[in-house]
Amino acid sequence: MSRILITDDSSSQRIILSVLLKNLGHEIKTAGNDQEALEKLAPTRQIV
Repeated sequence: MSRILITDDSSSQRIILSVLLKNLGHEIKTAGNDQEALEKLAPTRQIV
């Protein structure tokens, strides 16, 4: 399925959403802020 990056400053929101999406078969990465999200996107260079 899809690779999804979840960015939210609330860890509980990231956990809930990542569990839900993982159960649907998606590959999930999480970030707690915008800088962390950009660092995780840098290797893929796929900004949507």
